This record gives sequence, C-alpha cells and structure tokens, in this order.
Amino acid sequence: MSIRPYADRHFCQGKDNSGKPRSDYIAKVADMDDAALLQETESKIWLSAYAGNNHRSDFHWHVDICYAEWDHRGKVDQ
Repeated sequence: MSIRPYADRHFCQGKDNSGKPRSDYIAKVADMDDAALLQETESKIWLSAYAGNNHRSDFHWHVDICYAEWDHRGKVDQ
C-alpha cells in the first residue's frame, strides 16, 4: 500500500474504538479492488446510518475513509 494523501486528515489519526490504529483500516481499504471497495462502502454507509444515535461509532469515519479512497482513485462521480 502506498501512503494515501488523505492519511493526515483528522479522522485518520489515533485509534478506533477497539484500540487498533486507524491506519490499519486505511491500509485495508487501500488494498481493496473496486468491487470489494464498493461492497465495503455500501456496508459502512448502512452501518453508519444504523449507528446514527452514536456519534462516536467507528462506522462514521469508515465511510469518510471509503469516500476518500474513491476520491483518491478518481471515481467519486461514477
């Protein structure tokens, strides 16, 4: 995985709610092909909406990471 330009954004820093570095999720997403990333994005959007009453849920920043990865790939509007 190459260093992603979005990796320095505030939602990429620190640890998730399980105590793992957020960079682990960034690496996982960056290594996905488009089909896997689409499935991940759809899942995280649903989970983020489901966790709407919990503003600390990891699912919210997971969606941000998925969007940032699509943007990095130049495929946001597709």
